Amino acid sequence: MWGNLAQEQSIVQALLDAAGLPAEVERTADHGEAHWFYLRTPLDPSAFVGLHPAVARAFGGAQMRVRPHPPWLVLEIVRPAPLRRFTLADVWAHVAALSPFTALLGVSEDDAPVHLTLDYPDNASLLVSGGTESGKSNLLRLLVLSAAISTPPRELRMALLHGPRGDALQVVRAFPHVWHVTARPALPMLVERLRRRSLRGRPPLVLVVLDDVDDVLVRSGARGEDALHWLLSEGASHHVVTIVAARTLAHLPAPLRDLHRLHLAATPAGAHLVEAGTPLPPRVQGAHFTLRHASLGTETTVRVPWCGERACAHVVRWYLAHRPVVEPLAEGESPSPTPSDEAEQQTPLADGPDDTIIPELTLDDE
Repeated sequence: MWGNLAQEQSIVQALLDAAGLPAEVERTADHGEAHWFYLRTPLDPSAFVGLHPAVARAFGGAQMRVRPHPPWLVLEIVRPAPLRRFTLADVWAHVAALSPFTALLGVSEDDAPVHLTLDYPDNASLLVSGGTESGKSNLLRLLVLSAAISTPPRELRMALLHGPRGDALQVVRAFPHVWHVTARPALPMLVERLRRRSLRGRPPLVLVVLDDVDDVLVRSGARGEDALHWLLSEGASHHVVTIVAARTLAHLPAPLRDLHRLHLAATPAGAHLVEAGTPLPPRVQGAHFTLRHASLGTETTVRVPWCGERACAHVVRWYLAHRPVVEPLAEGESPSPTPSDEAEQQTPLADGPDDTIIPELTLDDE
């Protein structure tokens, strides 16, 4: 609520009456970023301290000051500064600079990029936990998108599975890295395919992402639990990285709760507040997670930018237009240089434009 002084006067008077303060708003004045309300009251300014939370809620986080202005007290309400969203555009430079087989998780408290090295065995299983609207699926979108940007589909394949409540990863499924698993139940069928995969030569790394894993397991039954156990316990030896999103550890079957090597736990809602005491939604402040490494025993706070569908779709369209799509090697086949490849290696390449930069990606792409 901001801009209509008559309505604001009615709101302020209602707040005063609800707080039991004997004060009447006699005049108002618009001073741009601050609106003044002249109170006729026998009270001194200290009596209005308890009114701060109610004013902040009524005026969207506005600050309040009360000071003498004889013969009145002036209640001054200052417009809150607009909240600037933390989005994919803010971290795009980090995404563009990623090394192969690396994904971006977000930034640390000092704004340094936090990476996940996908081909490092100790990072072969990651659990993302948090309640509804905590930002789990948003984190998965950033992880999938950044991994696809850093590593070509010839070297990285992805399988994205989700529960019946919706597919938050739909927007990144157009990347050529993604395997479309159509068999049902999907998780056991996928694991059977991975087990049969030949490890001769240099097969592509496979990134398996399970959003709402408890729902995926309900669909798959006992075979799904066995399949997930294999992914978490033996996936690393088969060039498979598994990322699982669940509401809590309790939503995982008991035998699977200690198999993950990394854990990203969402910070409880309300831990990051505006001055008025109102929690900031993840799409504004960025979702906050605590990254715990099982073997190192370390903890890092990670701030994850909002990756809206429009921005993600924009990146996918750019990728398909600018990056050559090379199909992955057949299973078991190792790359061997052709005569044209050898000639290309001996011929210096002319400097071309940096296709990693996407100047059209702005803060408005949400």
